[in-house]
Amino acid sequence: MKVGFISIFSYRPFVKHLTYLAKILSEAGHETSFLVCDSSVDKCYSQFLKGHSKLRECPVCILGGFRSFPLENIYSINPNVKVDLDEKILQDIASSSSYTIHRVETKEDCQNTKVLETQKALYQPIEIVYGNVIEWAIKNKLDSIICFNGRMDLTKAAIYACENIGVPYITVERPWFANGLHLTPNGNCLSLKEFNRFNFEYRNKPLTLKQAQYAAHLMSIRFLHKNQLDWRIFQFENSTSSKNLIASSGQCPRVIILPSSSCEFIGHPDWKSDWDHFTDALDELIAVLGITYKQCILRGHPIWSENIGCRTGEKSQKHYYEWANARGVRYINSKEKVNTYLLMKEADIIIVANSSSGVEAGILGKKVISLGKSRYQNAGFVTSIKSRNDWFKLENLENHDPLSVIRLTLRYVYMHSCRITQYVNYIRFISSGNYEYYGGADPEQLLSIFRIGQLKADDPLFAQDTNDEDKIISDLFNQNWQKFSQWEFNHTSSPTSIDRKMGLRWVDSVRNLFPRGDR
Repeated sequence: MKVGFISIFSYRPFVKHLTYLAKILSEAGHETSFLVCDSSVDKCYSQFLKGHSKLRECPVCILGGFRSFPLENIYSINPNVKVDLDEKILQDIASSSSYTIHRVETKEDCQNTKVLETQKALYQPIEIVYGNVIEWAIKNKLDSIICFNGRMDLTKAAIYACENIGVPYITVERPWFANGLHLTPNGNCLSLKEFNRFNFEYRNKPLTLKQAQYAAHLMSIRFLHKNQLDWRIFQFENSTSSKNLIASSGQCPRVIILPSSSCEFIGHPDWKSDWDHFTDALDELIAVLGITYKQCILRGHPIWSENIGCRTGEKSQKHYYEWANARGVRYINSKEKVNTYLLMKEADIIIVANSSSGVEAGILGKKVISLGKSRYQNAGFVTSIKSRNDWFKLENLENHDPLSVIRLTLRYVYMHSCRITQYVNYIRFISSGNYEYYGGADPEQLLSIFRIGQLKADDPLFAQDTNDEDKIISDLFNQNWQKFSQWEFNHTSSPTSIDRKMGLRWVDSVRNLFPRGDR
């Protein structure tokens, strides 16, 4: 098989991830080819997000990309190869990048002049990448293509080209729990198709003791503030102030609202719901539940107080503050170091929007309501309200069983970390930009995805009964986090090197001195 690899953006650690996949295939006798930008376009997501000029951003990107590895058949994008696309298509391809760059929060924000200007500035680069991917794929007779991300402007142009010439593709992203790879067949990194399928397939299958222990470990390190696996780690005050905030509401049920940013998801068909915004759904939910706004506390997401590139989270902060203030909802500013975990422990109902908080609330056995779409919408541990037709599901809250919620959450965590995530035992996290790679990975795992357009579980095993699972659930119910805080991986193969060319191996050490890609 002839497989092409595209890495327009040389973000850490994705170029090494792609190089590792190429090594797996080439060692099995398959041909590989690589496409890079080489500063061939005038504008891109990275330049806009970081506020950098082409002169500053491009040399760093080139140095961190495929050209610094001992690879053959590397092709550069030719700015003279360009295919004109309809403006509606261009807008669709550029929209997700423009929304994330400007960190939009509402439908109105999407029509902001600066957002639209950014979209139009990306039109020509998109047409260039689109045309080049088609020419490169045809010239090299590629059978399939592996591309980073697929959501951002130029990578979305690349997969749109694949779709139009009928070449199957896989997009690659960092998985939530860092180890392994998030691979999406014939879709970008936001696709929910495989998550929906895996949730239905594995939600009723018990975990073995080892599987349950590992899932418990992943959750325990979060509550012990030892988690290093997430791309961003937020620090909270470990004090009683959070408990006092909940107690001060004075009414039951006590409700905590934990929103997340909407900029990456706006416009993706898999994430579309009946509401234009999470707060619109909140208003309806509170009315249906028959509770008052004064029973609610809204905790601003900590990321709103941080910059992503050179962009602030002001739009999100402002929108939620104004919504809460107008209704008498207690608002906790995103800058406050209030411990969100303590808020969740003391709350009776937790309302989320697709964030990891829904999983953390689930492992506490709480009543969790998820508004809109999410990766765990079919996992069973949340009451998932995806449309106005789902309000009847709230009746299930009356029969709430904390142990059942913990059980289904634990199964989801293992599904997410070790089933839908691929090559978990071969790509191991060291730090945010550094990984260890191991030999022995099966190339058939990739080839199968191309052939059938679906993932196979990285670990398909499951238990025949719930006996082992029950032991773990009991400890989680009692919040015995310390018991699961330590975990050692036993590798059955030896590490394999994914090194840059001799003379360029200093690149990673120097890059690690600088902030990660989105900061």
